[in-house]
Amino acid sequence: MAAIMTDRPERPPLSPADLAERWGCSTTLIYDLLAAGTLRGFKLGKLWRVPVSAVEEYETGSPPAIDVADVSPTVDRAHEDAATVTRLTRKGA
Repeated sequence: MAAIMTDRPERPPLSPADLAERWGCSTTLIYDLLAAGTLRGFKLGKLWRVPVSAVEEYETGSPPAIDVADVSPTVDRAHEDAATVTRLTRKGA
């Protein structure tokens, strides 16, 4: 059976360390992007690899914003008396 020929030869995938060097960032950031699914990659045993096509997609596209904090809305309790605040605090409200 003959192999399918393409115009471009297949380029080897990058390791997280290679990609971090290319982007000038930490390998931790690369691993975080892979774990979140923001950057497409695959594992060979324990090792992550990132296809060059996935790197190019990420570089040319707009990556989704990273939610750095889950902030609860602030409740104005200035009008409550001290006993109410103490009671609510003990309940975990």
